[in-house]
Amino acid sequence: DRNTKIGEALGWAGRMRFVEGTIGAAAVEPAPHLLLALHACDTATDDALARAVEWESPVVLAAPCCHHDVQRQLAGVTPAPYGPLTRHGILRERFADVLTDALRAAILRLMGYRVEVVEFVASAHTPRNTLLRAVRTGAAADPALVREYRDLIESWGVRPALATRLGDRLDHVLDRANG
Repeated sequence: DRNTKIGEALGWAGRMRFVEGTIGAAAVEPAPHLLLALHACDTATDDALARAVEWESPVVLAAPCCHHDVQRQLAGVTPAPYGPLTRHGILRERFADVLTDALRAAILRLMGYRVEVVEFVASAHTPRNTLLRAVRTGAAADPALVREYRDLIESWGVRPALATRLGDRLDHVLDRANG
């Protein structure tokens, strides 16, 4: 109600509305043309990306934050010869950030998006400055990308939260790309 009143005061009455609910269950009609997730902590980014895929949102902008999910999965599961990447907590945390966002970008590509991973704010201002910028093309998954994705998750023994959120939808794409 508060945000609706603010929108009305700014001249946006009838052109926007606010919906209360979880990212995964909020009733949003019509589906948004742009999904924006700024510093959605841990798997909240995955919830937002999964909804974007579900809605087939044409444009997705996500600035992830707090990548704890994959970091927890990496504890004690480092393939040789990569032990030094995860032996120390700070390095495991930073590596998990990169691995998580690389897997998110790969999954979005598999689901028909062109994806760029860019720095959107100078590092001097914040260490959390990665932006996943995705535009829906509807392109079929490239079998080479499917192999890369599978090799990566199998090598590291991780299951990205976004893959879990997409479930059968992603599995179908992976199976279809393998022929």
